[in-house]
Amino acid sequence: MNENEGRTPPCDIQAEASVLGAMMISAPAIPVAREVLVEVDFYRPAHQLIFKALCYMADHPAKYGQPDLVTLRAAMQARGRLAEVGGVEYLVALAEGVPSTANVGYYAEVVKDKARLRELIIASTQAANDAYGPGEASEIIASATQAVAAAGNHSRKRGRASAADVGANIEAAIAGNRRSIPWPWKTITQYAKACAPGAVTVLCGDPGSGKSFLFQEAMLCWHKSNIPVAMLHLEKTREYHMARALGQLDGNNDILSDEWQRENPGLAREIHARHAAMLDSYGNCMWDDPDGSTTLEMVRSWIAARINEGARIIGVDPITAAKEGERSWDAAREFVVACESMTARAGCSIVLITHPRGATGGRPGLDSLAGGRAYGRLTDCVMWVQGHSPPETLPVKVEFGIAPIDFNRTITLLKTRDGIGQGIAIALNFTGKTLATVELGHIQKKKRKRKAEEE
Repeated sequence: MNENEGRTPPCDIQAEASVLGAMMISAPAIPVAREVLVEVDFYRPAHQLIFKALCYMADHPAKYGQPDLVTLRAAMQARGRLAEVGGVEYLVALAEGVPSTANVGYYAEVVKDKARLRELIIASTQAANDAYGPGEASEIIASATQAVAAAGNHSRKRGRASAADVGANIEAAIAGNRRSIPWPWKTITQYAKACAPGAVTVLCGDPGSGKSFLFQEAMLCWHKSNIPVAMLHLEKTREYHMARALGQLDGNNDILSDEWQRENPGLAREIHARHAAMLDSYGNCMWDDPDGSTTLEMVRSWIAARINEGARIIGVDPITAAKEGERSWDAAREFVVACESMTARAGCSIVLITHPRGATGGRPGLDSLAGGRAYGRLTDCVMWVQGHSPPETLPVKVEFGIAPIDFNRTITLLKTRDGIGQGIAIALNFTGKTLATVELGHIQKKKRKRKAEEE
């Protein structure tokens, strides 16, 4: 049993509270704190939200006035987030509990040190996972050394990058510590780079297109490869999705049927027993929202917590089920920007599952994503899954050349900031019996005839 299991990661809640209280009652404390800290350095999600709000208010004084207890309360209340940070009483307690605003720099350094220790835990956990893998000891040791050094050497100054930072990324890549995580499908991996370090990816698809099955197949693959993952399901319960995972693990959709289970009790129990250990392990990486009350800000806090725990790939399905508030564009933009910031700093990847805006069956496009234009414009990769019934037949580039192939799924790469495949479509076959997806290859575009030939 892991002796660290159940332990609270390093943090100093009193130091966090003192930083925030100082920022609320002393305007000069704000730039001092911002010089040392960023949002995710705070361990408590409510503290992350308060710090973010204070910084935003300081950047927009004409809109909010100078940040203080009164203006912060009004701003949080106007956005419907006052309760999420503990209400007026908690803000008052922060303001009244500061030992000395003159020491805000010291308090910030304490918070930063705890954040670095959490990063060290993440790096060490990854090194331990690698040690259980098939790699050679020399490579694993080199990678672990680089990761631990990187965790201890993050710049303490906000907004300052140098050649040394670029060099550190290069060395991390050489050591194998910084890499794009491959998907279970070769062409998608090659052209999309959807799980590059720092990537925020959107996976869109019509209802029934199999996008959730496709992503869970990838999550199971990563989990079995000891890649730390975390999944938040905003539709259906955790038990529902674990049952689907059992079907995918066994390659048998019969196990999802209550009638089949009653008619085949022995076989149903055998299948469950065969995969129980993996289900338990995978289930520990899964969260749900049984009462449907989750907001975008709560999702952001959940993501920050998973990053602090060391998750390399984080999924939310569907992100559009999270409540956005009255100003949906602002909420979506702030959420995506926060995701980009968190992934860039931690070197992890986030995949947001969504669906088309308006009528289904339309042509894939960045402006057709549900949830606001921020999901298409501010993210790094956008992939769109379409189902075809009956299957389509088109020329597909396969290993032995180009041939007409039947396929019942297409995944179009609308945006690939880290990859080279923007605009291409990939043919897939999803088999309902096994709940598995097979990649066929890159669909070849039809060449347009010359006007003279057409005449």
